[in-house]
Amino acid sequence: MTDLSVVTGMAYVGDLPAVPDAMLASLLRNPTQARAVLEALFQTNVPEIVVAELAKNPTLVAGAAAAIAAQLAAADVIIGTDKRVIPAEAKVGWYVMPESSGYMIALQAITKRDAWILAGITLDGSWKFRGDAGDTSGSLSRMKIPDAIPEWWVGLPQWHLDTIYATALGSKGEVLAADFNARTGPMAVQVATAPVDDHNVPGRATVPGRGTFLAYTHHGLEGDSQLRVVVGGGSGRADCLTGKTVSSFNMGGAASYAAPWNLAHARTATTDTFWTLVRVALKWCIRENVADWPTSTVTATAGIKQLVEFPDQAYLHASVAAVDAFGNPTKLGIIAGFNPAVTRSAVYVLELDLKTGKMHDKKNPDVTQDINSATEPLKSSALTAVLPDKASGTRRVLGLYCDNGGKLWKLLTVEYAGAVGPDGIITEYTFDVDAMQLVGNPRTFGATGRHFERYPGGAQFDRNGKVWHINESGNIYTLSQEGVSVRKSSKGMLRVLTVTPIVKQTGEPFADVLTGDINGSYTDYRAWSDVNLLAIKKGA
Repeated sequence: MTDLSVVTGMAYVGDLPAVPDAMLASLLRNPTQARAVLEALFQTNVPEIVVAELAKNPTLVAGAAAAIAAQLAAADVIIGTDKRVIPAEAKVGWYVMPESSGYMIALQAITKRDAWILAGITLDGSWKFRGDAGDTSGSLSRMKIPDAIPEWWVGLPQWHLDTIYATALGSKGEVLAADFNARTGPMAVQVATAPVDDHNVPGRATVPGRGTFLAYTHHGLEGDSQLRVVVGGGSGRADCLTGKTVSSFNMGGAASYAAPWNLAHARTATTDTFWTLVRVALKWCIRENVADWPTSTVTATAGIKQLVEFPDQAYLHASVAAVDAFGNPTKLGIIAGFNPAVTRSAVYVLELDLKTGKMHDKKNPDVTQDINSATEPLKSSALTAVLPDKASGTRRVLGLYCDNGGKLWKLLTVEYAGAVGPDGIITEYTFDVDAMQLVGNPRTFGATGRHFERYPGGAQFDRNGKVWHINESGNIYTLSQEGVSVRKSSKGMLRVLTVTPIVKQTGEPFADVLTGDINGSYTDYRAWSDVNLLAIKKGA
């Protein structure tokens, strides 16, 4: 047996035993695999002099280094202790394997219950990455839901203890409730079928231990005015919705999107009340529903609550602006912006009190709307833009972070000098809600790079106000937090959905973000294939 720390003068990391001489001899004859294994063993870049000594061919080794690095990037292999796509409690390391495994050496993730081979060198000396959807030994199968495209306009994934509650849409229109659990892995439950249009990804609000509420629409269908809702009483996990009935509620016009929020103050022993934000033609409204958990049924209160009407197609995205003593949302911050395809590009910021129904313009608080009594929506012409229309170019609104208890809110956009394209710059603005003006200099997070049809990879604020963003350059897509790379892929990544807590709790979620992992293709919002929902944790 040969101890590589003796051969190289370097100490290796983890529980790796001495390497069998026969295996080392095989590696000496294959400089490409020598570098791959050595860098795996030491979890770092191996000095050229070390590889040269072992492989006896420094010229080939130098060329192989770039090839191996590209191969690792393309495969998204996890190196060292980075737990970005595996259970948080798993121990990651490189191990010499028994012959029966088919590997000489393999990167494994090990928990008390399970062990998965993530990648390795097989007995014939070839490199194998095991992360395909049908391969239960691959790490991605533990933190990936296949054929499940996400959307962030309908709300961000919720987190409570060991579960992340999310939604997605399948490539054949399957409406999915999607969970990731640190102990049991992912779960997806189909509750209905909608037209194939990724705007039909459902919104979801979960009350752990009581139930889960899921809502969706049929986007872009002029004759379809229905908000569709399904509720399931119980733990709140996705399987609460198995076999439950979908109820429909008329919104009075062509309905798109559904972003539900729970009203904790209206809770009774057996029911919870929800407000769902829905776009109806060119206005945004709220439908109030009451879920009865013991019977898994849902009803609607009379009338539709009126928010804002815009002259062109506009989008709203809400985030938590204030919470009660338990962490339940009591106020929402709402950012509104236009479709980049129209000539308008102004951005507005509103605040909505979930208890009183009072809404006001954050730039001009004198402009208000009581949505519980108003019979007409507030006109956007009455609002004052935080970001005015651009003189040239366009922009896409991405997100809003409301500093709970503080006065600085942050806006996230993509700024285009001209038409939508790869030169769009991901930009953060800071808005002082007391002074009612932008302050400081905008922060930028690079060019978006390649778009998927009209959509950039995306960006979003996390629960601490940090920016996660996807940038493409040279056909490599990089997911980063504040410029620090977390995941690279030669395949596309589409949309960043940061994980948000349902109520106050200690600890950290086992995944920080969800994203769409494009193994196949994305032609446009009505045509895609093999797009998977991936949960990702940033390494230490």
